[in-house]
Amino acid sequence: MKRLLMLAAFGGLLFTLVPRSSAAINYNSSKSNTGNITYPPNVVTADQVLIIRKEIDKATPMALDEPAVRGALKTAGVKEGSVKTVIVERGQGGKGYSVLLLADPADEATARKAGGLPGRMKSGQ
Repeated sequence: MKRLLMLAAFGGLLFTLVPRSSAAINYNSSKSNTGNITYPPNVVTADQVLIIRKEIDKATPMALDEPAVRGALKTAGVKEGSVKTVIVERGQGGKGYSVLLLADPADEATARKAGGLPGRMKSGQ
C-alpha cells in the first residue's frame, strides 16, 4: 500500500510539471553573415524577420540600437507592444550583431540558448 501511495505521489508530481514546461515559449534564431536575430515565433513570423533584417542592415553598425530595431519592427508590421524587450549586442570592432526580441523579459535565458548569446548588454548601456 505504501508503494502504491509513493507511486501515485510521484505520478502526480510528474503530471503537474509537464504542462508548466510545455507552456514556455520556444525561441527561433535567424542567422546570416552579418548578424543573428532571436525571436519568439508566436509573436514575430519568419517573413517579418526577413524585413527586420533588411531594415537593420541599412543602419550603420554603430547606429544599431533599440530604437533602430523598434523602427524595423514597426516597418515589418509586428504588433506594437508584443515585443517587450529588445537587446542589441554588436560584435567586436562593430562587425556583426545579435538581437534578442523578447515577448517576456523572463524568457531571456531561453532566448539566449536559442541564439547562442553569451552575456547581457542592453542597448544604450
